[in-house]
Amino acid sequence: MILEKARDPKFWAEIKNDPSKKFIVDGVEQAYSVLDHRPISIRYRDFRRFQIPGDGNRTLCDQAIVEQSKRLIFSAFMALLHPEEEEHLLNLQDAIWAICDNYSWDTSAHHNGQYDDRLIGIMTANRALDFSIIYTLLGDRLDPLVKTRMEKEIERRVIHSYLDRHYFWETLDNNWNAVCVCGIVAALIVFRPDQFHWLFPRISNSIDCYLAAFKEDGACVEGAGYWNYGFGMFSVMADLICEFTEGRIDYFKNPKVKSIATFLQKTFLQNNTFVMFGDCGTSLRYYLGTYHLLCSKYPDVMEPLPLSVAHVTLDMMIMLYAFTHFDPRFATETICDNVTYCMKETQWFIKRTPKYAFATKGGSNSESHNHNDIGTFMITKDNRQILCELGAGLYDKAYFAKETRYTYFTTSSLGHSLPIINGQPQVGIPDTCSQMEWDERTLSIDLTVGYDVPNLTKATRFFTFEGDSVVCLTDRYVFEGEGRVTERFVTFHKPEITPDGIRLGSDALLRYTGATADVHEERYYNTPENRDAGGLPFYCIDFISDDPTEFSLRIEL
Repeated sequence: MILEKARDPKFWAEIKNDPSKKFIVDGVEQAYSVLDHRPISIRYRDFRRFQIPGDGNRTLCDQAIVEQSKRLIFSAFMALLHPEEEEHLLNLQDAIWAICDNYSWDTSAHHNGQYDDRLIGIMTANRALDFSIIYTLLGDRLDPLVKTRMEKEIERRVIHSYLDRHYFWETLDNNWNAVCVCGIVAALIVFRPDQFHWLFPRISNSIDCYLAAFKEDGACVEGAGYWNYGFGMFSVMADLICEFTEGRIDYFKNPKVKSIATFLQKTFLQNNTFVMFGDCGTSLRYYLGTYHLLCSKYPDVMEPLPLSVAHVTLDMMIMLYAFTHFDPRFATETICDNVTYCMKETQWFIKRTPKYAFATKGGSNSESHNHNDIGTFMITKDNRQILCELGAGLYDKAYFAKETRYTYFTTSSLGHSLPIINGQPQVGIPDTCSQMEWDERTLSIDLTVGYDVPNLTKATRFFTFEGDSVVCLTDRYVFEGEGRVTERFVTFHKPEITPDGIRLGSDALLRYTGATADVHEERYYNTPENRDAGGLPFYCIDFISDDPTEFSLRIEL
């Protein structure tokens, strides 16, 4: 088993002398060196802010949890890498002690106003996973009192809490399910292995609900960031179960899991930019450990990703996989730049060429971590977004409240490259889905279901691709009576209207005819700091076509 292997001090001595793992060791040592090792607590004033009307801030509470995680994880790995230095073990035990002192192991945002010191949410599950791995790898070196506190807190906050109640996330079809069940599985295997098989039917049902969220094409509608996190944790859980049952329960044999494993490599565009649909950050660093775990399971279908955009220092088990599974064959800066992926079931389309990368989506406006964005698209060139996705907004109470979520540019279609029809942006209509068709030359997406416009009969977006440097867009509409359309395109470049078209620096020229153009700056924010500073700029290019039933744009790159 991987945990048995990692318990052996010889393993860590070999790691320190392995040139291929030096960058991982260096990353741990550098992160550890800049930490203030005085234990950090979660202040009451920060914990309660999320529930204060008109405030809803969760960032300070979340940041304190992250800082506690850094002290815990980096101290643990330093104790493994340098067992002769007692200070690392003392810092680790201080970190464990501080976490055991927390009122709750989860962020206040996950309590939904009903405070509960035994709540199991995704951060509690992360704690359970981290504690389980640390207890296994370093338990024989921990002070007995520290070990006893870990055992009691895992029993009280995780195992008994799971036994005493059923949680909403057990039947969810998103990342919450995978992350929480992963923590439960780890805690049972390490602290209560006798309970695992008795509870496995319940665990198995949750796993089935999570996998049901994916279609056979393996695309993650929550976006690349939540594949990184949610499916990463699923992979950890599947590996722990497989090893604990000696291969009798092996989710990696499921063809759908294999298909899901290939999703991230398809969404890579350029540099550290992945496809950013949904609540994904403007840049993404993939988890090296879990990605290379998947490469070891599916070497026939997994593709290399650039090592320069890998993340090796996050969760305890993910970092452990970086040490145990890193494979240089799957870490390269040379990525295939002439490939097209059409995931027709989920309706994601991605195209990489030597000159640019392109992505668009159809689907639904009622997906997990949804943006109202049927038909949106993004283009990158020279490692920059040309026509952009803004990514996730600031996670606060209003961002996830049904009545306010789509008032933000980041989630509203007004902050995406999408038409505004009869003055209306897109809306979310339950149980509706667009249609996408690709015939190897033309891609079409039916936008109609994204709009609640009574006299709109049909709205269809078409893309064609000329060589390696031109993307052509055509939008066509059918109205009952009169219609008005404003064609909006979103960019971080300051546009310049010229006689030839609209220039986006030296990166792109947008050519159009039969329309008038207007350019204006807007602001969005994704952190408290840039919110308080007035937001980050982006630019809207709005076209009003002379013919409201058709608009064409030629994007020369």
